[in-house]
Amino acid sequence: MGDRDATSELIPPPPPSLNAPQYGVSQPISMDPPTASELELTKSLEFELKAKNVYESEQELEIRLEVLRRINALVKAWVKHVSVEKGVCFIV
Repeated sequence: MGDRDATSELIPPPPPSLNAPQYGVSQPISMDPPTASELELTKSLEFELKAKNVYESEQELEIRLEVLRRINALVKAWVKHVSVEKGVCFIV
């Protein structure tokens, strides 16, 4: 059958919508709104995730954001340094 999944040949991709944003690299499985059952399952999943304490706290969020800001600054400084070394002209 090759690299493709058998079901991918049977199900055509949904038509592109001019108003709907696309998140990720593939088309959504469905553009239909969630069913009552799916909404209930979502609530159940969120309850379990909260019970297992998998969500980060506000403090953890701030720490993560600060780390990302520092990494971003380091990468920008490194790119600038390498660009200057190689004689690449750029606008700051």
